[in-house]
Amino acid sequence: MKKNFLLCSLSLLLASNLYADRLTSTTFKISQIKADGNGPMAIIPAVSSAGCAYFSIWSASPVGNTVEGYNLQTSTAMSAFMAGKTVQVEYDDASVACYIYNIRVNAK
Repeated sequence: MKKNFLLCSLSLLLASNLYADRLTSTTFKISQIKADGNGPMAIIPAVSSAGCAYFSIWSASPVGNTVEGYNLQTSTAMSAFMAGKTVQVEYDDASVACYIYNIRVNAK
C-alpha cells in the first residue's frame, strides 16, 4: 500500500512539473503572422500578453510538436488570421519566444 502511494505521488509530482510553465493567454486577434525559413512561425498579437511580444510555433519543437502538430497549429493560426477571428493560446513563458502548445479559435 505504501509503495503504491509513493508511486502515485511521484507520478503526480512529475506530471505537474511537466506543465508548470504553461499559461493561457487572454483572447486576442492576430495582428501579424511571420514565418522563418528554418521552421518557426510567429503569431503576433495586437497587444503583448504577459510579457510575450509574440508566440512561436516550432516544427522541430522544444515543446514536443510533431510535424503534423506544427502543420495543424500553423493552418489554424492562418485560418483565424484570414477570417479575423480571435484566438487564445496555451504557451510556455519560460523562454523569450513563448512557445505555443495549443491554439484555440473563437467562433465570435
